[in-house]
Order: sequence, then structure tokens, then C-alpha cells
Amino acid sequence: MLIPLNQRAFVGAALLVDVVLWLNVPGATAQTDRSLFTVTLDPAVASQPLDGRLLLMLSISDESEPRFQISDRFNSQQIYGIDVEGWNPGDTRSFDAEVFGF
Repeated sequence: MLIPLNQRAFVGAALLVDVVLWLNVPGATAQTDRSLFTVTLDPAVASQPLDGRLLLMLSISDESEPRFQISDRFNSQQIYGIDVEGWNPGDTRSFDAEVFGF
């Protein structure tokens, strides 16, 4: 289950292939509601379909990037992942309450 974000929350997404997308980079977008994040692969970032793992990282701290706040400690920030195969530029992938996370 996703925990609602407050105003200071940061959202980051990374695709574990040769491309890394951060949602604060122009062209990478995310839409949120209480239980859904949608990530669109910008055609300016990739010109061909991508395969890999898409990670969504959530943090309530602005001390550093969310990816540097993920750990095996009690105060770790949240991370969720989905497999993507043949993710075409312009297409979206969604994270909902059923996506496994830590």
C-alpha cells in the first residue's frame, strides 16, 4: 500500500538499463493520486523500446536524492519496482497499490 505524500515529498524513478530517468528532469513526468503513479517515457529520452526494471522511489526528506536514502534500516524511504518490456517512447507504465515495495 502506498503511503500518502506530504508537500515535502520527492518522487524519483529510474529505469535499470542504460537510461536513468529522474522526474525532476525535463521530459520525465508523473501524475499522482492517492494510489497511482503513472510514468511516461519521453521520446526525447529514448528513441526505441526499452526493457528493464522501472523503480519508483519516494522520500519525505529533502536531504539528498531519494535513491541515496534507500537502505535496510528502519528509517529507509520507500522503493517500488515493476518490470518493463518493450516500453515504447510516449507510452506509460503505472504503479498502483498492488506493486511490491519496500
